[in-house]
Amino acid sequence: MRTSELNSQAFGPSMIREAADPNLDPIVVGVPWRRGYGHWHVSRMRDVRALMADPGTTTDDLALRVFSRFREKRSDVDSIFRLFSHISRAHRTPNDAERRDAITVTKRFMECLPALDFRSPLAALISAGETDADAMANAVQKPIVEWRAAALGIDAATGREIAEDLIDLMASLEQMAIPDYVKLEPKAAAILRNLSALNMSWPAGQTLPLLHLTSPAFLALEPMSRTGCLMLAHLADNPDIQEVLRDRADMRPAYLQEVERLLAGIRYMSRQVGPAGLDLGDTRLPPHSRVTLDLAAANRDPEVWDDPDAFRLDRPRRQTATFSFGALACTGSQTSRQFLSILLDAVLETLRLSEPLAAKEDDRTYTRCSLVRGYDTCRLRFAPL
Repeated sequence: MRTSELNSQAFGPSMIREAADPNLDPIVVGVPWRRGYGHWHVSRMRDVRALMADPGTTTDDLALRVFSRFREKRSDVDSIFRLFSHISRAHRTPNDAERRDAITVTKRFMECLPALDFRSPLAALISAGETDADAMANAVQKPIVEWRAAALGIDAATGREIAEDLIDLMASLEQMAIPDYVKLEPKAAAILRNLSALNMSWPAGQTLPLLHLTSPAFLALEPMSRTGCLMLAHLADNPDIQEVLRDRADMRPAYLQEVERLLAGIRYMSRQVGPAGLDLGDTRLPPHSRVTLDLAAANRDPEVWDDPDAFRLDRPRRQTATFSFGALACTGSQTSRQFLSILLDAVLETLRLSEPLAAKEDDRTYTRCSLVRGYDTCRLRFAPL
């Protein structure tokens, strides 16, 4: 079957369940607009690219400065401040120590990826025949937990606990005002204790501060897992695409390109404009403005993609906004793409996905954190080929 024939079938937007609850947070492409004092929102691809590529752009420093002033008056928020400063800051400049360490950690993950066993957990699911199970927990998170343990040489359960606590902390932070952060101090302290207990080995003479692991080894894997689960849900919702991809391995790269564009697990990114401000043509962003970038919207920009909401396998290859642009782009983009490719191959060559026979209201539950898109749980039917 030719690609043009594939796209004449119903592979359009009606076949993609929106996993970010569009009724609460619709994906809209438009001109930059002011969200609040000193805070802007951009969604067009050209605006996202311009902001990311501008040499003056940094990660958001304003929230951290506000929290620092609050901390000066309190003595009971030290743990949450230590974590917050690294989570919000990440690699603030292109060549600082945190970014170099993120690259080091990402290389460890990439080296361990080819040996990762995706198929055994899938085969175990269908060992007794067809079954309904949570795709996130059984097909996506299980190999990720083992992957992290192998890459860092740590206990898998401890790594999973740290990851879950960090994600819960992130979701709580965005729902709270800064004075309420004190409520999160016990959880933050527990995360730091678990990080301190990790026993990792690095090449001779190389040391990495444990807090430099929070982004590349834990938080960065969250949108990757969301994308993986969204991909499996999309295959279950589209049995025609699933069968084509099973028979035509040469079509899988095109499918993964659309997965990266339309099913990416990351929704928003926060950046800060440099001291010179930034001219976007019809809008000028003032110096030091905080900017929320809607990556999901940029990936649906009609200036870049024809029929942007349609899931098509014949599109020309174009760079998406998913892994951002410029000197502060994601250090793990290739690792993420490789992970999704291996997961897709393992699923297509091991089992068949579909919706559960008896649908339940809570089959798919949405993530609590607005920065990412996707499901916390996603019950699908797994069947032998």
